Amino acid sequence: MSIAATVSPAPNAAIANIGGYLTICSNDSVLLGPTFGVNANCTYQWMQNGANIYGATNAYYAAYRPGSYSVVVSNNGCVRTSNILNTTTVAAPTDSVLRYDHTVLCPGVQGVILWADTSAGLPQSYQWLMNNTPVAGATTATYAATIPTVYSLKITDATTGCSIVTRPVDIVQATGPLPVVNYMYPKFTTGTFNNYQWYMNGTAIAGATRATLQPTQSGAYTVGVTDNNGCTGMSANFYFTYSGVQSIAKEDVNIYPNPANDMVYINVPVAVNAMVYSMDGRTIFNGKEVKMIDISTWASGVYLIKILDGSSVVRIDKLIKK
Repeated sequence: MSIAATVSPAPNAAIANIGGYLTICSNDSVLLGPTFGVNANCTYQWMQNGANIYGATNAYYAAYRPGSYSVVVSNNGCVRTSNILNTTTVAAPTDSVLRYDHTVLCPGVQGVILWADTSAGLPQSYQWLMNNTPVAGATTATYAATIPTVYSLKITDATTGCSIVTRPVDIVQATGPLPVVNYMYPKFTTGTFNNYQWYMNGTAIAGATRATLQPTQSGAYTVGVTDNNGCTGMSANFYFTYSGVQSIAKEDVNIYPNPANDMVYINVPVAVNAMVYSMDGRTIFNGKEVKMIDISTWASGVYLIKILDGSSVVRIDKLIKK
């Protein structure tokens, strides 16, 4: 009686590091796998330092830890153990913060400057990413972002080859401020912004850095402003003719109550200055752009109140403190 026997060759178990390196970066892994492709009839069991790795039964294995790796390959009862690959670990770059002054693209500005921290002085290479896609030629530590989108930076240690990608930064487009100059006697006004600079005939007016300006000369007035995004804007020209004459009449001013005990109110269509004198000529009060005067602490008696439009006297009245 004879029995037919079939001899099966032992499966090919040679393995290699896919990608060509055995150094494991601390934030990454190396891929190990068969050198002659995957045989669907084979089963696999990966081992680290001679011990089975639980659940590691695919043809490929991603090694995160240093050690000696091999794989046992089985086919039709035939078993073969692969060669051993030894891996080591090196530190990846640790700085994952992208530096920038702001994240807003202002109109007319060439770009938002992004940069990497190079203070450690390590040999590194750089690749800027836009929406996770490499930007051609953008391989320096600094980049001017001109398109509103998401940016990040891949930093590679030139010594170890390990890389890290920074946390993304979303650059957005701003419309920029559009200031408008309005005139309500005796001042120019504009909107609410962070900073102001007024100009006359294109020249900056020294100290004119508030939201309002009282003009004293004829000319073309503009205001440059900065908003809370750091964007700047310039108004159109406002052509102003300065007359230097009184613009309100005595009848336009209403001082009440009079007599009064606590507060005296000045009702007038424009901002005015006010001065109050005692009957012996002493100045008791001198205020600019006055709407009310607190007289609660004054001595009872008769005073003179003078209302001025700039330096022009509009009205002089008696003011009686009860």
